[in-house]
Amino acid sequence: MSKRTPELFDLIEGYLGNRLNDTVKREFEERFKNEPDLREELEKHRQLHEAMLDQDAMHFRKKLITIENEELETENPNERQFNFNWKIAAAITVILGLSMFFIFQNTSSEKPLFETYFTAYPLEDTVRGNQKEELQLALQAYNQKDYKKAVTFLESLTKSMPEAHQLKMYLGSAYLKLGQPKKALSEFKSLTNNATYGEQAKWYMAMTYLKMQQNDKVIALLDEIIAFDGIYKGDAMNLYEKLKKQLNPDDF
Repeated sequence: MSKRTPELFDLIEGYLGNRLNDTVKREFEERFKNEPDLREELEKHRQLHEAMLDQDAMHFRKKLITIENEELETENPNERQFNFNWKIAAAITVILGLSMFFIFQNTSSEKPLFETYFTAYPLEDTVRGNQKEELQLALQAYNQKDYKKAVTFLESLTKSMPEAHQLKMYLGSAYLKLGQPKKALSEFKSLTNNATYGEQAKWYMAMTYLKMQQNDKVIALLDEIIAFDGIYKGDAMNLYEKLKKQLNPDDF
């Protein structure tokens, strides 16, 4: 169980703000796949960010000005001038900070949903230990984000190692990274009934349909993922809500 600490909160905020380096981000994603309480905490922070976006920054500015006017009723003119200058400076600092926050958040929210939610399927440690040269070359290329090279190996490996289902997840992800969603869809579909990779395959199928702008199919898969109540439930609920708002803005 993840202990709620300032360090954990910083990590979550860094993840939501896309400020983590690739290694830390990958390790964090591995953690919240296996720690339901961490996923719950992440979802709380995500919802808090969305709530903050709904606040009116101008209202906050007016509130600060009102407070300053009330504070000017001091008896000592020198003290009044000092307090006024100091508090105005502090208020400006806060306002500028909030302005940058809202600008950053609004810029991030304008990203296409696919870019916001899709990340390549993470490498599994159980596969990394295999000494087969072709496999090592494939995983090395995948890890280095050389997806074109990775595909050349993975296409062969998925045929020679049909029981290594995670290779299909890598291949599908690589196809998506290369802008080949139809090929990616074929790989993910083959795993939807797999006991180990079924939920993950459905999530990545949803990402593929999202890339293809087939939103009805995305929503249908998200419904299944949410009902399954697994590791992708939080992300599925969040994406479901955002997609519904995009498709039916008048309902919100």
